[in-house]
Amino acid sequence: MIDVSNPTAPVEVGFLEIVVMYSAVDVAVSGLYAYVNDSVSLRVIDVSTPSAPVEIGIHDVGWGSSDAGGVAVSGQYAYVAGWPSLQVLTSCEGLLFTDGFESGDTSRWSAMVP
Repeated sequence: MIDVSNPTAPVEVGFLEIVVMYSAVDVAVSGLYAYVNDSVSLRVIDVSTPSAPVEIGIHDVGWGSSDAGGVAVSGQYAYVAGWPSLQVLTSCEGLLFTDGFESGDTSRWSAMVP
C-alpha cells in the first residue's frame, strides 16, 4: 500500500505478502477492496486499513502465467481476463465481496465462462 497523496514523495504505509506461483499481472480497486489477478487466481484484499491489508478471498481461475490478463470490477461483478476466456464472478447473493465474504469463504461464488 503506497500513500500517493504527495505524488513527488510516495510512501509505503502497508504491505501484504502473498505466496503465489506466478507474479501479479493486474490489480483493480473498488471501494474498500483490491482485486489481484496473480495469473492462477483472483485474490480479494481488504484495504480498508491501509497499514494492515488482509486477504479475505481467493478464486482459482485456472490459467498459467503466460495466459493471464487483466481484472476489472464494476458493480457486483469481477471480470478476469485470460486466454482463451473471460471469467465473470459474482456471489450467489448477487453482491460481490460484501460482509458475507469477509470470512474468506468463497465456496459459494459462481464462475461463468461465456
